[in-house]
Amino acid sequence: MKEKTTLQMLQHSNSKLLESYKGQDIYDWNTCITVYDPIRDTAFQVALDDSKRSGRRIFNEEGNTVEAARKYIDWITESQPEQKAKV
Repeated sequence: MKEKTTLQMLQHSNSKLLESYKGQDIYDWNTCITVYDPIRDTAFQVALDDSKRSGRRIFNEEGNTVEAARKYIDWITESQPEQKAKV
């Protein structure tokens, strides 16, 4: 059985495409704003902080916005040359 891609999971779940920005898609995925990168087939939840050493994930409701997603995309395209070249 072939694994679903990240895009297929987004499309077949309770997600809604909100907008495309600089070649990446911003989804509302089960009330969590998510950036989909079609080049890498990855999804990044902008309000989810899972960088804690304890392994606990913290959801930052204030950061769960389309504006935060755009800022993340701006940051990623500026900091990673391979992303910038494809915009």
